[in-house]
Amino acid sequence: MHVDHVVIGAGPSGLACALRLALAGFKVALIEKHTKVGGLNSFYARPLEKNGEKIRCELDVGLHAITNFSVPEKKTSRMNKLFRSLRIHRTELELEQQHFSWITLGQKKLVFTNNIQDLTNSVQEQYPSELLGWDNFLSFLANSLANPTLTFFAKQYYQSLSTVGECNGLM
Repeated sequence: MHVDHVVIGAGPSGLACALRLALAGFKVALIEKHTKVGGLNSFYARPLEKNGEKIRCELDVGLHAITNFSVPEKKTSRMNKLFRSLRIHRTELELEQQHFSWITLGQKKLVFTNNIQDLTNSVQEQYPSELLGWDNFLSFLANSLANPTLTFFAKQYYQSLSTVGECNGLM
């Protein structure tokens, strides 16, 4: 079989490269040494000893949600632009609007929405002794907006919280 390009590694960059080449009309062979694609953004394995026996523990750290959901009618949304760019029809992914998220930490689960108060309530319920620390963290974020050395990512994160208008009076 003849191919125009061989891409080694099916991590995010390899997948993006192979897709771009294929969309440009080239025949592409994508080679991955693991049984799963996605690189370290999808899984990693760690050796673990259990009852004196060495086992391989595979941890799933891959993408489980696509955020910034938008309806198909909103042609200028980032998500719809991405679908057009990748030539993916949104019905292929069976997308639904996300109503909440959660983080599991051991036996505890923090449930939240885009409303920061929901996460605060979940912290209060699951970790009542840590509520003061959580409030201090939120205050730090609010105060950091005035700091010109604040990193771009922290500022973007805090502003994304404030766009829903539910920042618990921090703005």
